[in-house]
Amino acid sequence: MLNFRTPIQLPAAPFRFGYEDEILTMGSCFAQRMGERLQAAKFRTHTNPLGIVYNPISMARLLNMLREGGVIPEIRLSPHQLWHSFDLHSQFSHVDKQVLKQRIDEAFARTGEALRRASLLMLTFGTAYVYVRRDRGEIVTNCHRYPADFFHKKLLHNSRIFRAFQPLFQALFEANPRLRVILTVSPVRHIKEGLPNNNLSKSVLRIACQELADAFGQVDYFPAFEVMMDDLRDYRFYQDDLIHPTPFAETYIWELFTAHYLQPGSQQLLKRWGEIQQGLAHRPLRPGSPEHRKFLRSLLKKIQALPPQLDCRAELEALQQQLG
Repeated sequence: MLNFRTPIQLPAAPFRFGYEDEILTMGSCFAQRMGERLQAAKFRTHTNPLGIVYNPISMARLLNMLREGGVIPEIRLSPHQLWHSFDLHSQFSHVDKQVLKQRIDEAFARTGEALRRASLLMLTFGTAYVYVRRDRGEIVTNCHRYPADFFHKKLLHNSRIFRAFQPLFQALFEANPRLRVILTVSPVRHIKEGLPNNNLSKSVLRIACQELADAFGQVDYFPAFEVMMDDLRDYRFYQDDLIHPTPFAETYIWELFTAHYLQPGSQQLLKRWGEIQQGLAHRPLRPGSPEHRKFLRSLLKKIQALPPQLDCRAELEALQQQLG
């Protein structure tokens, strides 16, 4: 029988995680999607709490700010009359400087505490192209729609990425020996750079990830990019923009990820929760009927039987309200 796929063969994972772990994700929109899936699966996850970050140098800078504590990004007024920080995504921009400062302070306090408690840090590198301020020579996280001549664009070298993360990881592991790191390269294509430059950018990121994984036993690389490019080599796995993976492709990568890294007990819990989610999504033909109430009571018992690591208070409350 002909085979039209080249599935990724993953080696044994050097470490695994479970529902008892606290997880922090940072990075591109793929880190956002994976973090949202972890949250939906009831893992204790902090998903991109400082907003989407595409380039690894900005990510390392933010992590160092969090590690050092008390360091907050510079706030300035943009040409569009919005207060912002070049270190943060535009979701933090605001017309009121004090409101923005308070939001940033609160986000850094929460995220710094999450980093100190986390036993798993997931970082997704999106692009090796960066924008550098001409006035200061500093790489920015977001351009905030400044005029193009305010920056110059540059391609990072893998050695620059390694030098940014090597001392950072060393410090994080010394402060928190339980911490493990999973690196990924985003499978989302940055076609505004042109496809040749997108591939060049991803190759730089991939080399940097490998160098970091080779340098630290607590760091591993998950090949989300390779799964999308080689295993799912077909435009039917892309959304209409031909850039982002479809929900089906995301689910495929998610299932590979959980099968690879999840502890066996947590895999079973994830399966149980998935079955409960299907029940919660069920739309009855006759709401309030004896049959429907019996179904709800059965679902309630299944949730109550879950271990306390899964925070299902909202679902329990909703079911109890339906049952009256």
